[in-house]
Amino acid sequence: MLKKLFAVFLFVVFASAFLIVAIQSNTAKAMSDLGSSDTTVAGIVWENTTWTQENSPYLITDTVQIPSNVTLMIEPGVTVTKPSSGDMFLVHGTVYAHGSMENKAVFDGGGNSNFFSAKGSKEDAFLDLDYCIIKDGNSFWPPTGYSQYGHFILRHSELINLATYSHVWYPPKDVCIEYNKFVNTAGFSIGHSDANVYIRYNLFTRSRAFVVKNWASYGASKTIVKYNSFIDMSGIVLELPSGYDSTAMTATENYWETNDTDVIDSMIYDKNDDITCADFIEYLPVLNRPHPDTPILLEDVRVDVDGFFRKDVDDKWRCHANITIENNCLTNITISWVYLNAIKITYTDDTFEELDIEGNETLDLLIQPQMKLSINWTITTFGFTKEPKNIWVLVKTPISEAYGTITLTKVIPEFPSLIILTLFMTATLLTVIVYKRKHSMQLHIFWQHASKHQTYNIEPSIPSHANGCKRK
Repeated sequence: MLKKLFAVFLFVVFASAFLIVAIQSNTAKAMSDLGSSDTTVAGIVWENTTWTQENSPYLITDTVQIPSNVTLMIEPGVTVTKPSSGDMFLVHGTVYAHGSMENKAVFDGGGNSNFFSAKGSKEDAFLDLDYCIIKDGNSFWPPTGYSQYGHFILRHSELINLATYSHVWYPPKDVCIEYNKFVNTAGFSIGHSDANVYIRYNLFTRSRAFVVKNWASYGASKTIVKYNSFIDMSGIVLELPSGYDSTAMTATENYWETNDTDVIDSMIYDKNDDITCADFIEYLPVLNRPHPDTPILLEDVRVDVDGFFRKDVDDKWRCHANITIENNCLTNITISWVYLNAIKITYTDDTFEELDIEGNETLDLLIQPQMKLSINWTITTFGFTKEPKNIWVLVKTPISEAYGTITLTKVIPEFPSLIILTLFMTATLLTVIVYKRKHSMQLHIFWQHASKHQTYNIEPSIPSHANGCKRK
């Protein structure tokens, strides 16, 4: 009888627990659904406005129009979508969308809309984008068939899956397109007379059509294409179309994945191909490897960070970070510097502390495909007196960046017996011998900042700013 009552009691307990979990799950889902409702926007914005992350995502049901002398500010982390066709924005005033490296602003075209139209605009129309993602749409800066005197700055952003080209039409001030990634996009068609267009430090890969076409370059205006990487390209990349009497482009010092001038010539259309073209495109010299300030695809080079905490004999905890930079497939990748920043530490008593421990090392190390750079970095030597739980760190390189959380690992410094100590020393000696034979190069660098110390190893991997570009 007692066994049966106990079984019934257990059944009731488990059933009640299951019911409570289900109720909590449904409640959390309902709260989540309630908190994720879109902010619907459309029509004319008549006064200076800020779109906040708190009210994100923003769903555009009809083109958002920004009149002259009106500014729309878009905060980091905001998502903007427009699933219907047409233009997301009509820009006659100013649009600022400044994300951050870890919290980009996102513009999703829903597969069929344009993004920022300047149709009929005057000289004060201005778009300033930094650390944004623009994806799955038609044109970033669409042709309109009308005058559009706006200009823009586009930096540190990712443009992905854009079906049609952008049309830069006689901008009144310099246009700067720099430090961006363009993946499966159409290019820029450019005409100008009073300002320059700078296209520099960008990655272009798998483009749908030309990358840069210049059909008008009057006076002293220039189209400058420099320090870019053209990866996995086919067809025409740079073009001066036939039938136009004043075209020009400078395209020296770009990386083409090849030094074969016949191959590069096949990706350039100019007077060498048609005598009715106005000019030749000068592209020599070419870069033998990507410029270190030009981004690359994360799947090509991966940056990871991990590590451990250790309590030493002085009863202080120290954090040891391990940074791994792995080159999967690209030739001649240069790691010219590595930057580490310890941002925040959390202790086991759930208190935390904001940190500002940082440092930068100049390396200038070349990593070929299937090679890996390992960096062992002691973040502090002064130590933490409280027992830590984890530390949040940021690692940057010229080509990529990564965040990582290093969690607590206890290492007991004392050894319980002489026998264990002897065994440990023997194992360590054998490990050092094997290590020295296996690794081809090891570089020790001492960084004089808060007594930090780093070790750099290069080893085989297992296969698996702009002149004239000032902001307002």
